[in-house]
Amino acid sequence: MNVARLLTGSALSVLLALASTAALAQEGPCITTARDMAKACRNDADEEEHIAEAICRNIGNAADRSQCFDDADATKDEEEALCNDSRDNRFEVCDALGDTRYNPPWRPADYVDPDDVGDTVAENPYLSLVPGRTQLIVAGEDSDETVVEYVTAETKRFGGVDCRVVKAVEFEGGTDYDLTELTDDWYAQHVNGDIWYCGELARNYEDGDLVDLDGSFRAFQEGAKPGIVMPAAPQIGDAYRQEWALDEAEDFGEVLDTAGVPDEEVAGFECAPGGCLVVFESNPDEPDVYENKYFLMGTGFVQAIEFEDDVQVPGREELVCVGDTLESCVTDADLLDALCEADPATFCP
Repeated sequence: MNVARLLTGSALSVLLALASTAALAQEGPCITTARDMAKACRNDADEEEHIAEAICRNIGNAADRSQCFDDADATKDEEEALCNDSRDNRFEVCDALGDTRYNPPWRPADYVDPDDVGDTVAENPYLSLVPGRTQLIVAGEDSDETVVEYVTAETKRFGGVDCRVVKAVEFEGGTDYDLTELTDDWYAQHVNGDIWYCGELARNYEDGDLVDLDGSFRAFQEGAKPGIVMPAAPQIGDAYRQEWALDEAEDFGEVLDTAGVPDEEVAGFECAPGGCLVVFESNPDEPDVYENKYFLMGTGFVQAIEFEDDVQVPGREELVCVGDTLESCVTDADLLDALCEADPATFCP
């Protein structure tokens, strides 16, 4: 006998709702967080569609007005598909980390004085926080993007811990050095050598003008929490959140190999024969995009290969120079001038 046929429509709806609630009750905080974020994403898509339709209603030409409504519907469909993909990406992170809440322990006594790193405290072998440490990196299909990462002597306090300030400056346009991003990254070194990420201030530029601070977050503010950006003794299969600020900064890392060799080496920073640490990095807000990053012990970052829809994107990020001072790596006078203009307090003599 089909029991459902004996129930009224309203009674069946109640039973289905109860079953759905019971199923959700079996899910942990990680999965339900992913579902909450998907709902928020779809609500944003609804809001954007309503605004677009309001604009459409005030278009005089009937054909253009109709096309406007069609475009609004299509955009919403695309946004909702992206919401679902992001949800599924978060589900995968939950599978890797476990369906638990993200609440990492944070005890100030567990973190070293940043001024002791490189002196009485050993550096993390893959990410140095010693002031002066500089990496010069090129990126893009034509290597026309330039990145300078520079460890300052500054610190910023988060949760009772002094975090080292690292400047990351990005330019495009080849030797024209057009500023696209200036970031203050804040790192703390744990007593076990792990490097924790306490947040960033990301200033994004277009045509020389500051346009937004997208991607910025501060640990312990508005629900944001720190994450591990580089383990001291990584093992294959290690998975970790690198940052935690929902809908703003949710990078995830997983160790793929501890002795990997890329198909194409970076001259002067070869992984062979001993191999490099290989880390898979992704973000749920870009569900079809991920990177495989290579780190050489004692050097740090060597190269990053980006994939979209599992197809390698042309070009790559690769290390050009690493040194103990800015001047040891940045010798181009035009680049030095561009750095000075971008952040006078840090880069002007």
